[in-house]
Amino acid sequence: MAIRHKFSVVQMRTVLELNGFPAIPVEDEVVAKQQILVSRSFPDPIHDPEIVGAAVAEFAQRASRRLRKEGEATGRITVFASTSPHRPEPTHNVSAHVRLAVPTNEPTPLVTAARAALVPKLMHGMSYMRAGILCTDLAPDGAVPVLPGVLEQPAPIGELIDAVNRRFGTGTLALGRTGTHSPAPWTNHQADLSPRYTTDWNELRTVS
Repeated sequence: MAIRHKFSVVQMRTVLELNGFPAIPVEDEVVAKQQILVSRSFPDPIHDPEIVGAAVAEFAQRASRRLRKEGEATGRITVFASTSPHRPEPTHNVSAHVRLAVPTNEPTPLVTAARAALVPKLMHGMSYMRAGILCTDLAPDGAVPVLPGVLEQPAPIGELIDAVNRRFGTGTLALGRTGTHSPAPWTNHQADLSPRYTTDWNELRTVS
């Protein structure tokens, strides 16, 4: 047809669809995510490994929340932290890979594994500017059954944390040291934040 000689196959199929002729195949299967990454660049250097570990603990909890939202569990995590290659200081880039005994989306084992793997590899005094966690080997939650008594599993609390934070606001309930710094050193500065007239009651404009 004439449209095919002037345009691409995609545009030709669109024209056929608009004229009532099926031309775009229906995707019956949805491709599952292969990985979930939560990372952040810090607004200022962090020199204390424990604070970097607290940041990674928060990122692990965010990753666990995303896993539960997607109905998936992770069997392997990679945690990392790095200094900036653009600063005139010594560089230190470190990462650690952990294969979990049982795929999970619970925050407790993810936080424990992430901190235990990363913090001992960090160095005091280094100017860390970025950290994060990568979840791979994803599978549908519950796809790998665990026989009772074979492995001791922590009590599932992820759904409880989600419910509390949905009701009272994000960050109301968290694990460990997350949230003990106010604001946390790894969060972005808010000085230049644009007004949130449509999303924050406290910033709603009033008309007299």
